[in-house]
Amino acid sequence: MRERGRLAALAVLAIASAAHAAEPPKPIYGLGWRTEVPILATAAGGLLVSKVAVDGIGRDPCPCDASGINSLDRDTAGRRDDGAHRASNVANAVTLGVPLGLVLLEARSRERRPAYVGDAVVLFESLALVEGIDAAVKVAARRPRPLLYGLTPGDPELARADNYRSFFSAHTASAFAVGMAYARTYSLRHPESRSRWMVYAAAAVGGAAVGTLRVAAGDHFPTDVLAGAVAGTTVGLAVPAFHRTRGSARVSVVPTRAGATACVALALP
Repeated sequence: MRERGRLAALAVLAIASAAHAAEPPKPIYGLGWRTEVPILATAAGGLLVSKVAVDGIGRDPCPCDASGINSLDRDTAGRRDDGAHRASNVANAVTLGVPLGLVLLEARSRERRPAYVGDAVVLFESLALVEGIDAAVKVAARRPRPLLYGLTPGDPELARADNYRSFFSAHTASAFAVGMAYARTYSLRHPESRSRWMVYAAAAVGGAAVGTLRVAAGDHFPTDVLAGAVAGTTVGLAVPAFHRTRGSARVSVVPTRAGATACVALALP
């Protein structure tokens, strides 16, 4: 009887474990208008400013003089490599496509799909937000791309408004934003996995590869890429935090002698 009882208990545990394993995953992000509207409005506003300012506001006269460039960027002035330009576009497409593809793969069955809607939204909004911010900053900075330096007057490249949108690198920023957003999402999905830090590292390596190619192509200066990496990483970690169902992002107002200071706290793994 005692053996039968043990066998019955083991059977119950096995059934319970199987049932638990069969449970569909739960959402890790909460979606709501209070979060989505500000993010999407900011993204749309930045893109709108860029479109409106495409003629005139974002264009400065060149040929350009490299003597006024800082020492870190000076050697990049005048560089142009069409092969590296094409490679940077391919690398950027991979760094954006792989994370989204992995999320879609996780949501391959109908039962699992609802849990991963938030994951896809977070990746999309990270991309949209950093692109919107970048577009607005480009118009404000009006920095000529390295490839414009050394061109003779009348060169068609001097008339392209997009060639005065060097700061900061949108390719680099988007690669870091989507990569870090996916790494954060993976870390939340698998908090006990030792691989989660490898995912962060892979996101950083992918973004760095894109940035390196953009510099090699003459599309951006090193400081453009560094700023893009910082902006992308910040957005890629902030957007998931603002969507956490248990509130790992917190905004508070602290009174000071001069008035008040707004503080944003992000809880990272």
